Amino acid sequence: MPMQNRRTTDRATLARPVKIRCDATGRYFTGRTRDISAGGTLIEVDHPHRLVAGQQVRVGIAWRPAQAVLSANAMTPATVVRSLRLGDLSHVALRFHRALNVAPAQAA
Repeated sequence: MPMQNRRTTDRATLARPVKIRCDATGRYFTGRTRDISAGGTLIEVDHPHRLVAGQQVRVGIAWRPAQAVLSANAMTPATVVRSLRLGDLSHVALRFHRALNVAPAQAA
């Protein structure tokens, strides 16, 4: 049976540094976006983790190339849709709680 595409927004390849904060544990993870849309993002996390589908997180994306520090209020609420461990890395798909304007970042 073919998989159904449930995306409602266009997705673009975009590599930007990110940090993820798990709401349940308060633990932070670092990584980078692999692709992004107004509705969500796929993130490559720098190490294996224990994020699972359904968990509530906050994600901070470094929109500017030299942006090293992300404040807590700049982080966007999201839900983990799926998580896959790949050796020393993990891929985590997130759905944003509200749509983001990602067009300026895609143009940068």
